Amino acid sequence: MSPGPDDPGITPGQPPGLDPYHAHSSATRETIFGFMTGRDVEGALDEGDPRTQLIAAYGASRRDPTRPDTAAAAKALGVSQRSVQRWLAGGGITRRHASKLRSASRRAMTTKRGRARAIKTAGLSRRPPGKNAIAVGGIQGVLSGQTGNYRPRTTAVQVTDTDLAAMQQTWVEHGEAGLSAFLHQHFNEHYMGDWHFKSIETLDWATSTHY
Repeated sequence: MSPGPDDPGITPGQPPGLDPYHAHSSATRETIFGFMTGRDVEGALDEGDPRTQLIAAYGASRRDPTRPDTAAAAKALGVSQRSVQRWLAGGGITRRHASKLRSASRRAMTTKRGRARAIKTAGLSRRPPGKNAIAVGGIQGVLSGQTGNYRPRTTAVQVTDTDLAAMQQTWVEHGEAGLSAFLHQHFNEHYMGDWHFKSIETLDWATSTHY
């Protein structure tokens, strides 16, 4: 059974989570947020990328998912839409607005309220057509095996729409730790016992016979 929203699955006897370096890295957080919301947010936690910070905080344009929703951003930040468009074109952004934008994008990724809003806005309640599995790329292997068992690889296991809903709730409630716990438990049950992710570097939808 998948962990629910009040149980991230981190209990005695369960595999440990990600290595501390990866668990707290910006890259891991952006990878997980991007997969869960469908938003391209690579670089959003850096200081110099307003495009991905805007997408992380306020969502993507319906017409072009690679660009932010400038109307939503302008309303939230108290500026004109033209100002936001100017920032995207490389125009000057004031220090005050840069700070507000950086904080908004970080809140979207690191707070329960931010993650809940991002999930609701994304509307990803079902698996993509033709995809039945989640694929995890990173350093992984059998926890009880020898050290050499761990290596970079990609593994995939089927998820149902019910699994997806549980995964989303767990992530909203518990962030990266909850998502890591969900994946460990799900792969333990449906891929191989004692399967452990030391890092999560990619998350994608895929097809798989494992379930």
